Amino acid sequence: MADGDYTSAELLAVGFVRVTTALTDLLAVPPDTRCATRLPKDPTFPFLAVFEVDGGPLSPDAEITRTLMQWDSYAGRGAAAPDYAAAENVTLALLKAALTLRGLTVDGVGVIMSIGFRTKRRVEEPETGWARFMIETTMTHRPIGG
Repeated sequence: MADGDYTSAELLAVGFVRVTTALTDLLAVPPDTRCATRLPKDPTFPFLAVFEVDGGPLSPDAEITRTLMQWDSYAGRGAAAPDYAAAENVTLALLKAALTLRGLTVDGVGVIMSIGFRTKRRVEEPETGWARFMIETTMTHRPIGG
Protein backbone atom coordinates (compact mmCIF):
# COMPACT_ATOMS: atom_id res chain seq x y z
CA MET A 1 0.00 0.00 0.00
CA ALA A 2 1.41 3.39 -0.95
CA ASP A 3 2.03 5.94 1.78
CA GLY A 4 -0.54 8.23 0.14
CA ASP A 5 -3.24 5.72 1.11
CA TYR A 6 -2.65 6.35 4.83
CA THR A 7 -3.48 9.31 7.08
CA SER A 8 -0.53 10.70 9.06
CA ALA A 9 -1.91 9.01 12.19
CA GLU A 10 -2.06 5.68 10.36
CA LEU A 11 1.51 6.12 9.08
CA LEU A 12 2.62 6.79 12.64
CA ALA A 13 0.77 3.71 13.92
CA VAL A 14 2.24 1.41 11.26
CA GLY A 15 5.68 2.94 11.93
CA PHE A 16 5.25 2.16 15.64
CA VAL A 17 4.50 -1.49 14.80
CA ARG A 18 7.54 -1.74 12.47
CA VAL A 19 9.96 -0.74 15.24
CA THR A 20 8.36 -2.66 18.12
CA THR A 21 10.24 -5.93 18.52
CA ALA A 22 7.47 -7.64 20.50
CA LEU A 23 5.15 -7.05 17.53
CA THR A 24 7.57 -7.77 14.70
CA ASP A 25 8.43 -11.08 16.41
CA LEU A 26 4.74 -12.07 16.21
CA LEU A 27 3.97 -10.55 12.82
CA ALA A 28 7.12 -11.87 11.07
CA VAL A 29 9.50 -9.97 8.82
CA PRO A 30 8.88 -7.69 7.05
CA PRO A 31 6.15 -6.45 9.37
CA ASP A 32 4.55 -4.24 6.72
CA THR A 33 3.25 -7.41 5.05
CA ARG A 34 1.22 -8.15 8.17
CA CYS A 35 0.23 -4.66 9.34
CA ALA A 36 -1.79 -2.24 7.24
CA THR A 37 -4.91 -0.12 7.31
CA ARG A 38 -6.94 -2.73 5.47
CA LEU A 39 -7.16 -6.49 5.81
CA PRO A 40 -6.05 -8.06 2.51
CA LYS A 41 -8.30 -10.49 0.67
CA ASP A 42 -6.12 -13.52 1.53
CA PRO A 43 -4.12 -12.50 4.60
CA THR A 44 -1.20 -14.36 6.09
CA PHE A 45 -1.82 -14.72 9.82
CA PRO A 46 -1.45 -13.27 12.30
CA PHE A 47 -2.37 -9.90 10.79
CA LEU A 48 -2.82 -6.49 12.42
CA ALA A 49 -5.06 -3.87 10.79
CA VAL A 50 -5.08 -0.31 12.13
CA PHE A 51 -7.06 2.72 11.05
CA GLU A 52 -7.99 6.19 12.19
CA VAL A 53 -11.54 6.46 13.51
CA ASP A 54 -11.63 10.13 14.51
CA GLY A 55 -9.37 12.88 15.75
CA GLY A 56 -8.22 16.42 15.61
CA PRO A 57 -6.12 19.12 17.25
CA LEU A 58 -6.29 19.44 21.02
CA SER A 59 -7.09 23.15 20.56
CA PRO A 60 -7.65 25.42 17.53
CA ASP A 61 -4.01 26.52 17.45
CA ALA A 62 -2.48 23.29 18.76
CA GLU A 63 0.31 21.53 16.94
CA ILE A 64 -0.60 18.37 18.83
CA THR A 65 -3.35 16.02 17.70
CA ARG A 66 -5.25 13.29 19.54
CA THR A 67 -6.59 10.51 17.32
CA LEU A 68 -8.89 7.58 18.09
CA MET A 69 -7.37 4.47 16.49
CA GLN A 70 -8.87 1.02 16.01
CA TRP A 71 -6.54 -1.98 15.92
CA ASP A 72 -7.84 -5.38 14.77
CA SER A 73 -5.74 -8.50 15.32
CA TYR A 74 -6.72 -11.49 13.18
CA ALA A 75 -5.53 -15.09 13.25
CA GLY A 76 -6.68 -18.37 11.79
CA ARG A 77 -5.52 -21.86 10.95
CA GLY A 78 -7.01 -22.42 7.52
CA ALA A 79 -10.65 -22.10 6.56
CA ALA A 80 -13.00 -21.57 9.50
CA ALA A 81 -10.38 -22.43 12.12
CA PRO A 82 -9.91 -19.49 14.49
CA ASP A 83 -6.68 -19.11 16.44
CA TYR A 84 -7.78 -16.99 19.40
CA ALA A 85 -4.49 -17.42 21.25
CA ALA A 86 -2.44 -16.01 18.35
CA ALA A 87 -4.82 -13.08 17.81
CA GLU A 88 -4.86 -12.24 21.50
CA ASN A 89 -1.06 -12.51 21.76
CA VAL A 90 -0.70 -9.78 19.13
CA THR A 91 -3.27 -7.63 20.95
CA LEU A 92 -1.56 -8.05 24.32
CA ALA A 93 1.88 -7.26 22.85
CA LEU A 94 0.42 -4.15 21.23
CA LEU A 95 -1.16 -2.99 24.49
CA LYS A 96 2.02 -3.55 26.50
CA ALA A 97 4.15 -1.68 23.98
CA ALA A 98 1.62 1.15 23.62
CA LEU A 99 1.20 1.69 27.33
CA THR A 100 4.95 1.91 27.91
CA LEU A 101 5.65 4.17 24.91
CA ARG A 102 7.08 7.56 25.85
CA GLY A 103 7.82 9.30 22.58
CA LEU A 104 8.70 7.80 19.21
CA THR A 105 9.82 9.68 16.12
CA VAL A 106 8.76 8.11 12.83
CA ASP A 107 11.05 9.56 10.17
CA GLY A 108 9.27 11.78 7.69
CA VAL A 109 5.91 11.47 9.46
CA GLY A 110 5.97 12.87 12.99
CA VAL A 111 6.22 12.04 16.67
CA ILE A 112 3.97 9.77 18.73
CA MET A 113 3.89 11.25 22.21
CA SER A 114 1.72 8.57 23.82
CA ILE A 115 -0.85 5.88 23.12
CA GLY A 116 -3.63 5.39 25.66
CA PHE A 117 -5.86 2.33 25.99
CA ARG A 118 -9.65 2.64 25.71
CA THR A 119 -11.27 -0.77 25.07
CA LYS A 120 -10.40 -4.40 24.21
CA ARG A 121 -12.84 -7.03 23.07
CA ARG A 122 -13.10 -10.30 21.22
CA VAL A 123 -15.18 -10.02 18.05
CA GLU A 124 -16.83 -13.08 16.56
CA GLU A 125 -16.24 -13.55 12.82
CA PRO A 126 -18.69 -16.33 11.85
CA GLU A 127 -18.46 -15.56 8.13
CA THR A 128 -14.68 -16.03 7.94
CA GLY A 129 -14.11 -18.30 10.93
CA TRP A 130 -11.08 -16.23 11.94
CA ALA A 131 -10.21 -15.10 15.43
CA ARG A 132 -10.36 -11.33 15.93
CA PHE A 133 -9.56 -9.06 18.84
CA MET A 134 -10.25 -5.34 18.57
CA ILE A 135 -8.83 -2.56 20.69
CA GLU A 136 -9.31 1.17 20.59
CA THR A 137 -6.58 3.55 21.62
CA THR A 138 -6.08 7.29 21.68
CA MET A 139 -2.83 8.40 20.12
CA THR A 140 -1.40 11.81 20.98
CA HIS A 141 0.98 12.90 18.25
CA ARG A 142 2.56 15.77 16.39
CA PRO A 143 2.68 15.34 12.62
CA ILE A 144 5.58 16.85 10.71
CA GLY A 145 4.67 20.36 9.76
CA GLY A 146 2.76 20.64 13.04
